[in-house]
Order: sequence, then C-alpha cells, then structure tokens
Amino acid sequence: MKSLATGVIVEFALPLISIAAQAADQKVVYKAPPPATLPANTGVGYGDWSGFYVGINGGGDNLIGGTFGYNYQTGMLVLGAEGDLDTAWASTSSSTPYLGTLRGRLGMAFGQFMPYFTGGIAVSSGASGSAVGGGMEWRLTPTMSFKAEYLRVDLDHANSFLPSGADNIVRIGLNWRLPNFLNGPIVARY
Repeated sequence: MKSLATGVIVEFALPLISIAAQAADQKVVYKAPPPATLPANTGVGYGDWSGFYVGINGGGDNLIGGTFGYNYQTGMLVLGAEGDLDTAWASTSSSTPYLGTLRGRLGMAFGQFMPYFTGGIAVSSGASGSAVGGGMEWRLTPTMSFKAEYLRVDLDHANSFLPSGADNIVRIGLNWRLPNFLNGPIVARY
C-alpha cells in the first residue's frame, strides 16, 4: 500500500514540480503603459482656433461692418487670413463710404487668449493702400470670441473718407465659428 501511495503522489507531484521549475525559468517583464499624449485637435474647446468664422465689428471713424476669415492652428501657432468690409455709419456724404481690408494673421494661442499681428491691403472708395496692426482675441465660448484690435491704415487719400495719409483705427468685434461640417478635413476625391 505504501508503494501505491508513493506512486500516486509521484504521479501528481512530478507535473507540478515540472511546472514550478518552468515558471522559475521565466523572466517577468514589466511593460510600462504608453506615455500620455494630448488629445487630437477635435474642434471642440476654448483652446482650438482652427476653422472658418464670421463676425461683426465697429470702432474708430464711425466704422461698422462684417468680418470673415479662417484660422489654422498647429501647436500654439495660429496662421490665418481675414477680410472685412466696414462702412461709415455716421457719414453725411451722398455716397456710401467704405473701408475693406484683406489681411494675414499670425497669432499665438494661450488657451482662451490669442494675441496676434496682422497686415495686408486696404481699399476705400477708390483709394488703396496698406493695413497693419495687432490685437487680442478672447474665446468666450467654444463658438464665439471677442476681439479688440488696432489697425494703421495708410491710403492714398484721393476719394477716401478717411483723413488724408494714415489713419489709426481701434475697433472691437464678435466672431462666430462656423459649424464643424465646414471645418472638417479637406479630402480630395478621384
């Protein structure tokens, strides 16, 4: 009986000893989790400045008008193009004077805030010239922002309602980001 008991113990113990020996030979490797990454630019949130927008503005020289533009954000750098068309709402002239600009923008995004420089061309009632300046834009909601900007507009003053030579314009505005379907990726179809 003793040999039968020993045989049963050996029959069950040998595989367990073998498994334990193999486990002892195995190296335990710790695999660290992947490094944390920032979420992709999803178009949602206060810090994302990419996309098309429209707005209203008003300010110096009794100007009031509209704005349209596009921003592209890469990291903290924001590149953009903006156009606007303003009219002098308090003009006593028989014709409607206007000021239009088409400018590039270069900004740095700091979450809700984006200071920027801007420069480009300006036209006004038959006159043309340049517009340069800068401003600050504040994201109020994910789709709306407030801006305050300074422009130095230098026109050849023939037929312009602006004073002769250069004019300093300070204005404020509200911009609305257009819906995401307009701000999606541009895809070429063949």
